[in-house]
Amino acid sequence: DCKVCPVGTAAASGEAECEACAPGKFSDVPEAPTCTLCPQGEHQDHPGSSECVACDPGTFAASRGSEGCDPCRAGAFSTGAGSTRCLSCESGLYQDEEGQTGCLRCGGGNYTASPAWCQACPPGEYRRDNDTRFDECVQCPAGF
Repeated sequence: DCKVCPVGTAAASGEAECEACAPGKFSDVPEAPTCTLCPQGEHQDHPGSSECVACDPGTFAASRGSEGCDPCRAGAFSTGAGSTRCLSCESGLYQDEEGQTGCLRCGGGNYTASPAWCQACPPGEYRRDNDTRFDECVQCPAGF
């Protein structure tokens, strides 16, 4: 007797039993001879799946066949679902937490020392909230 393998499973020609697709793989058609690796930007952590799931914003899956998505590191972000990589914060912006969807500006008296944190201006220097440069402090005028 030949058995029709349902979605989420596969059986090579001549195999008697249907095997559930492993995590990181899926089968979206009945009678599949093999399971397919999840594409980049998607994952599947359950066996026997008929589809993969897009990574949430703030996470990514760089390779095919991912069982889960990785959070963007501090200093980086991803905005949309299904990201294959994270983007570094632009100059003057920072993000000090993992798994975020955007970057922040440093407040007055601080500057962006790296994409992952703000640092206080050194003595004798300042930066206001409304300054257009966020990656440097300026020297205090004479008499201050």
